[in-house]
Amino acid sequence: MIAATFVDIDDLTRSSTFGRISAELIASALARRGLNVREVKMRDSLFIEEKVGELILSRQVKRLSERYNARSILMGTYAQGQDYVYVSARIVRATDARVLGSADFRLPLDNNARALLGESGW
Repeated sequence: MIAATFVDIDDLTRSSTFGRISAELIASALARRGLNVREVKMRDSLFIEEKVGELILSRQVKRLSERYNARSILMGTYAQGQDYVYVSARIVRATDARVLGSADFRLPLDNNARALLGESGW
């Protein structure tokens, strides 16, 4: 499995520190449970855009999974509400984009979450 940076549901080309750390924390939890999670940031062949992370759009899933010999991809989205940040995480099979597992949760939108989302002036 490879992990993709979680992206803003309103703009799938945009992420934040929140999106990057969300993917990192969930990938770590999966690895601790025994799943084989490959660290792609150590590989030179994956382009990582500064301040965005490893964004994976649907047309890139098959190509990247073949490149990294991954059968599945951890991916997710997040949305900021008034009082909470909503997160949807999925494990998707690389060959046909079938969702193998998912989890949805919400976190309080406190000052810590706002800082990770990149908000200023609060």
